[in-house]
Amino acid sequence: MDGDQWQAVETKLDQQVKDAGDWRDKCLKYFQGFSKKPLSTP
Repeated sequence: MDGDQWQAVETKLDQQVKDAGDWRDKCLKYFQGFSKKPLSTP
């Protein structure tokens, strides 16, 4: 794997981490609306 390929994969993985956090937050907020319980902080 050359440097360009490494960078391309690293960029995609960084975006995936950000997207996963966004989805986690959105899902928790959505279901919290039904449970009416406060969200706990990790």
